[in-house]
Amino acid sequence: MLAVHKLFVPLSGSDNPIYKDKAVVLIDKQNSKQQSKYCQFKKGHPYLFDNGQVFELDVETLEDYYPNGYKKSKDEIESKEKVKYAEGVANKITKDQFESEMRIIFNALEACNTKGFNPNK
Repeated sequence: MLAVHKLFVPLSGSDNPIYKDKAVVLIDKQNSKQQSKYCQFKKGHPYLFDNGQVFELDVETLEDYYPNGYKKSKDEIESKEKVKYAEGVANKITKDQFESEMRIIFNALEACNTKGFNPNK
C-alpha cells in the first residue's frame, strides 16, 4: 500500500489534478499487517474509493485470484516466480474465463479503458 500511495501522490496533487479522476487502482485484500497502511491510503485519497476508482480483490494475492486450476496460495509460489507464472496463466486462460472468473480485474481494465478513451466519463 505504501508503494501505491507514493506513486499516486504526484499524479493527484494540486499541481497536477488532470490525472486525479483518471487513475484506476487495483489492490489485493489487505492482510492484518497491511491494515494500517490501507486505512492511511483510504483516508488520504477518499475520492478514489467514493468515485469507484479502487478495485479490491477479495483475496490477499493475485495468484489466489486466478481461475480454478491455476490458483496458488502465497505459500505455493515464491516472489521471483510470480511474473513467469502470471505469463503462463495469461497464455492459458480463455477470454471468457478472464471476464467471468476474474471479474474484479476485468472491471478494473474496463474502467481504465473508459477513463483513457472516453474523457468525459
